[in-house]
Amino acid sequence: MARGYAWCVVLFFVLIARACAAVDDEDPVTNFEIWHPRDGGVTTLPLDLKLIIDANSSDAYKSRYGDMLICVELDEVAIKCSSTIGTRIRWHNLPHGRYVARAFFFG
Repeated sequence: MARGYAWCVVLFFVLIARACAAVDDEDPVTNFEIWHPRDGGVTTLPLDLKLIIDANSSDAYKSRYGDMLICVELDEVAIKCSSTIGTRIRWHNLPHGRYVARAFFFG
């Protein structure tokens, strides 16, 4: 299997978990989803994830989540985390297969 060119069938279902206290009416995040790859999409390595995070206010988002991480977990096995500002999550080595992802804030 050539590194970086193995095919992965990736099933992505977004399950949102928040590491902050409780999600309330003042939460600035209005939408949080994995944009790429799409559910059922086929991709090659390296696997780059693109997330969409919509917020009422960028200042409120930075205030609440600026010191936290965004993490993506594949099948409860592989976890990668990145800053909530300028998020970049990439896998270079994954066995061929199907994966379900869960994205969440942590910290």
